[in-house]
Amino acid sequence: ALSVYIKKAENVGIPVKCGFAFPDSVQVNESELATALANAIENAINASIKLPEQERSIEIKVLCKPQFIIMVRNTFDGNVVFNDNGIPQSAEEGHGFGTKTIAALCHKVGGYCDFHAEGNVFSLYMHLK
Repeated sequence: ALSVYIKKAENVGIPVKCGFAFPDSVQVNESELATALANAIENAINASIKLPEQERSIEIKVLCKPQFIIMVRNTFDGNVVFNDNGIPQSAEEGHGFGTKTIAALCHKVGGYCDFHAEGNVFSLYMHLK
């Protein structure tokens, strides 16, 4: 799943920096994890592609110590609206399900997620158990 979305980003002129250290075993359903990560990367692509090519970037890090954390950070146009739960809301019809899926997965496994925007950089942190 990762390689497909990373290639998709690179094909539209978005450089991707990656660093992966997956734990040997996870308490998360692997297909749900793959779906959440794919949603995060697809959201990053959709946001970054709106910028001029020289300003586009995505960074993906997966850490397993001291806890299992996935970070997806990307450049974007600086416009984002968060709901009362701190989850970004899409202004486009039929969009916005990915962030809800990510938040639901984190909650399901006893973790949490944090969406953050500062300037033209958007960051997602999924803290999983």
